[in-house]
Amino acid sequence: MWLYVFGHELTHTIWTWIFGGRVKGFRISASGGYVETTRSNALIALAPYFFPIYVWLVILVTALLGIFLDTSHYAFWIHFAIGAAYAFHCTLTCHALSMEQTDITRSGRFLSFTIIATGNGAVLLAGIPLVTSQVGVTKALSWWVSDSVTAFCGIGNWAVGLVLVCLRHLRA
Repeated sequence: MWLYVFGHELTHTIWTWIFGGRVKGFRISASGGYVETTRSNALIALAPYFFPIYVWLVILVTALLGIFLDTSHYAFWIHFAIGAAYAFHCTLTCHALSMEQTDITRSGRFLSFTIIATGNGAVLLAGIPLVTSQVGVTKALSWWVSDSVTAFCGIGNWAVGLVLVCLRHLRA
């Protein structure tokens, strides 16, 4: 668990820096950890649950190695490492969410799970096209918007049909 706790607290640290805060203390152990910061908000608190830090570290190391080496020969292993890191993120995030987490209770369950679900969806929406190199992020986004509109229209049509059936039964 030490590796997960380290990544969790490191993610809080990075997101604190992104939002202009400073880190005053950082402590980890196999059973837990904490970061003392000068700034906090829901995104900083919830980032470890939607920002797969080890995936980003694999990508960063690959990019740095790409400056000196032709990393295309290692594409399989790079994708394998990204997949393993993402599986680690998903598995341990689910495990962590099954326990009481102050990150969640502090922001409220509804807001927390909305941010976590949206964040993980955004990571997949952007990440899969980048990893596969077959479809660009903008194309994937346009498919997502198009399919979402189709789904919402279908749900809307179903709801209107249901209301019409109910009204017919009320008139009869």
